[in-house]
Amino acid sequence: AGATQWEWHSYMTLASNPRIAGTCTLQNLGSNDIHMTEDGGQSHQIGGLVVNGAKLSFKGQDDSPVEGSSTLTITGNLTINGGIFQIEEDGELPAVGTTNKNNIVVNGNFTMTGGSFDLNGGAVNGNQGVNELHIKGNMNISGGTMQQNNAGAGGSLPWQAVRFNGTGTQTYTESGAFTINEFAYYVPSGSTLQ
Repeated sequence: AGATQWEWHSYMTLASNPRIAGTCTLQNLGSNDIHMTEDGGQSHQIGGLVVNGAKLSFKGQDDSPVEGSSTLTITGNLTINGGIFQIEEDGELPAVGTTNKNNIVVNGNFTMTGGSFDLNGGAVNGNQGVNELHIKGNMNISGGTMQQNNAGAGGSLPWQAVRFNGTGTQTYTESGAFTINEFAYYVPSGSTLQ
């Protein structure tokens, strides 16, 4: 279970419900990309993820409520130094009113020094639901762009959510030059964010 380095030079779609024990480092993809899934109702797990210069799309849900929610669980840390990491590249999000959503769960720390993290890279359909980033560790942003590329209907609602789900005290740190679009932030009762 050591570090795994992917250096793909073509389009690739990972199989359903993959389990990767080690830390995956994505780089040197140029204009090519990796799709983690094409269907809803999926459950992915990766030990850790470092995005240095790739385009990684987690497309776990379309607008059909029967497909179910999809979740990518990163049991370690998520680090974005470059490239693009996005949810829902070219499909539509689940309809408002359904319980379906795409979730990125980070059991460790979220660190961003560059690149782009997009909680909503999908097509605007005027009927979008919610994608969520769940962080159990600390969040440190010192560069790059964290965005919801296509906001809610008319761009009026911050439907994409960041949830701090750790126990005790979690820290949120900003430094350097970066861009963050509007999100809904949640801290559970009994937890402290500083």
